[in-house]
Amino acid sequence: MIIPFSVTFPSGQPTDFVGKIWAGLLNDDDFVINNRDRAAFLEGCQNRNLIYDDVLSFDEYRLLYKPKRHTIRIDKPERWHVGSKIHMVVFNRSKKVFQFAPVLECKCVQDIFITNIQGRFEISIDDKYQYNIDALAKNDGFDAADHMRQFFFPKNSKCDEFKGKIIHWTDLKY
Repeated sequence: MIIPFSVTFPSGQPTDFVGKIWAGLLNDDDFVINNRDRAAFLEGCQNRNLIYDDVLSFDEYRLLYKPKRHTIRIDKPERWHVGSKIHMVVFNRSKKVFQFAPVLECKCVQDIFITNIQGRFEISIDDKYQYNIDALAKNDGFDAADHMRQFFFPKNSKCDEFKGKIIHWTDLKY
């Protein structure tokens, strides 16, 4: 199934999700891709200004990007399951649509519940309260927990809770 990723946050700031996802893939011992396919994906990303032009080595990815290891989505029809194929794209539903990574397999799906009530930002995963929200936020591509809070609950938002799924393409689990 297709998972579209934004290239900018609502604030206009770049997400760098493509580079962060590649950093996570290249850091995963279970991820295998031949050099030709890897070069083709990276060249396609560079041609679309999705990653820095001069980044080609694993060490450079580790320095420039913090790995994004999963994504958080609303999944009302319950369509995501272990074994589902993941097609990661940017510019979805446009002529510029681009699949920036090889087809991956969903390794885990977890329930997530996020609240922002009276200034308290709290998260539970599979009904377990999470104490290290900063680590979760960074693994989802945010700079810190507050950045994640601003994304899910922007200023003047009337919403104070979010219920969804964490879709994992690595072995990480909370």
